Amino acid sequence: MLKMILLATVAVAVTAGPSLAQRKKAGPKPPKDVIVINTRAATLTVFSLANAKGELMAGLAKAVEPGKRAVLRLRKDAVCELTVTAQYDDEAENAGGQVNVCKDKTIRLTD
Repeated sequence: MLKMILLATVAVAVTAGPSLAQRKKAGPKPPKDVIVINTRAATLTVFSLANAKGELMAGLAKAVEPGKRAVLRLRKDAVCELTVTAQYDDEAENAGGQVNVCKDKTIRLTD
């Protein structure tokens, strides 16, 4: 009797779950780190990546000199599509640019 109940429970559990065809495929995962390369003639003083809600996903710890790079660690809950904000010591600013870090984890900042 106990065997029959156990088999019935397993059968219900197997049929209640979604079939393989119905399961949602996992989307691309963002990398752990993003590389920011400053190719401008000015020093990069502020750089941040935010999600669609405006939550900070990564930020610059110190200024990046012209021709240098920085490695930023993304938060664990980061998404692929992020908004860039960048400020330079020559008072130039770039805000609102979109990047997809799942397609390319290197962000090149140019004039």
